[in-house]
Amino acid sequence: MSLKTDYIIVLDLELTCWASGAPPPNQQSEIIEIGCCKLAHNGEVWDKESIYIWPLNFSAISPYCIQLTGITTELLKREGMPFDGALNKVVKLYGPRHRVVATWSNGDRHAVRTQCEAMGLKYPLGWHSLDVNALYALIRNRRPVGLSRALAFEGIEFQGRPHCGADDAFNTASLLHKLIGKESKP
Repeated sequence: MSLKTDYIIVLDLELTCWASGAPPPNQQSEIIEIGCCKLAHNGEVWDKESIYIWPLNFSAISPYCIQLTGITTELLKREGMPFDGALNKVVKLYGPRHRVVATWSNGDRHAVRTQCEAMGLKYPLGWHSLDVNALYALIRNRRPVGLSRALAFEGIEFQGRPHCGADDAFNTASLLHKLIGKESKP
């Protein structure tokens, strides 16, 4: 099947994290949220959502991670699903195998690939990917920066909460549209 170009899928992940930067013994960083949205050529962003994932190798979200992401152990117990179920939901709702999947950095796609490999799952995102931070750096002739800083440089107000996957995906989509839409032409 050929590449579908009617919209771009924008993803942002949040992973378990600790103040020290390193996981405690017998734990590893795992995906706890997949933020998703669709970006049309006209700049419309829709189907924004957070898909929460219950990590396998932990007992509670660290206080640092809660402060950073707003994701609590209780939220994951209430709304979380297994990683494979979350991937199936992304595939069903967004159809990423035949579309461009944009992320703020290659790190998010790498995290999905790594977790899929560790769990013996097929990587669902396909071959068509776009690193928006690298694209931003190339188009604006800047060093790569964080999403909030890039938005500020572009005069785009951050919508929502930083480090919320769905909000970060939405803001990445807004910046991407500015970079490749009519606004980016001199």
